[in-house]
Amino acid sequence: SSLLRQHIGFFDLEENASGTLSGTIVSDSADVERAVSSTLPGVVVNLICIVGSLVVGFSRGSELTAICLVVFPIKLMVAGMWYCVRRLTETGGREKVKAAALAHEAITSARTIAALGAEHEVLEGVYGATFRAKRRIWQSAIVSGLGHGVTYAIQFLLYFTAFVAGARLMIWSGY
Repeated sequence: SSLLRQHIGFFDLEENASGTLSGTIVSDSADVERAVSSTLPGVVVNLICIVGSLVVGFSRGSELTAICLVVFPIKLMVAGMWYCVRRLTETGGREKVKAAALAHEAITSARTIAALGAEHEVLEGVYGATFRAKRRIWQSAIVSGLGHGVTYAIQFLLYFTAFVAGARLMIWSGY
């Protein structure tokens, strides 16, 4: 509703154009949906894992608790790496919003652009923005794939190490 109360000159600025604002609203709603659907369950799962392993560790013995306490800082570092990878790959949204805003402005102003004979310049701008967005999306995909692959590899190696240490404790210490 605050957009409706803005002075008409507010929308003359490029960052406040109707295409940019609608693209930002769509992008922001997608960010909120992503945070609720993927981030929140991950936090809950990790908290349950930490609390559950500490409860089991303290109930069974000090050696198992020590294994859990060694694993947690490494798991927190992996979670930090995961967060950094996600933040690096989310920056491609700005380029997509810019490209969408340019395309929206070109479509809504098609008559004016045709009357001025500026079709070529507008198309170059839209193609350039689309190319930059596509290049950024590919870069984000590569960083995301490699980053998530490394974090999953570290996490699975960590789980493997903890399971082996726990199994050895069970066999040798009679847990």
